Amino acid sequence: MSILGDIFSLGVSAFTGGATGLIGMGVKALFSWLGEREKRNQRAAEMAHEIALITARQGMEQAQADADYRKEVEITAREKQAGAERTRQASYMFANFKGSISKTVAGMLSLFRPAMTAALLLAFFYMVFKVMNGTTFPINDVTLGLVYLTSTAVTWWFGDRPPQSRARD
Repeated sequence: MSILGDIFSLGVSAFTGGATGLIGMGVKALFSWLGEREKRNQRAAEMAHEIALITARQGMEQAQADADYRKEVEITAREKQAGAERTRQASYMFANFKGSISKTVAGMLSLFRPAMTAALLLAFFYMVFKVMNGTTFPINDVTLGLVYLTSTAVTWWFGDRPPQSRARD
């Protein structure tokens, strides 16, 4: 391959890696949006339920309304408590899977992403250092894959972080 072809291949590999990182960010944003939509729908259903309870209570006689209201409040409190417990258990099951594994494995899982990014960056900068010192580096699938994976990891790593708000003095 010619030097221009090699440079073009490296550029295409870096661009597609970055694009993959952006796609990963988009998929995460989509699932976040879907989760928020589900929360809004749940809150709307809770509000509709509360409105229905108030409307039904207003049509009853005062004594009957008081008795029914106390009964409904008690049932609602139990349902909310049971629902909160089910939600808590479900969140533990899906979000806190580390509770069923050892602390060593949990630590390894939390370090995997930064370690992988660091390893890819080290390999990438080693390749760049060798090229800058005059070593001819073959542009092959391994080289292109390294550039692709490094740009994907870095794009996804930093793109996945929400922007930090700065305190105004």
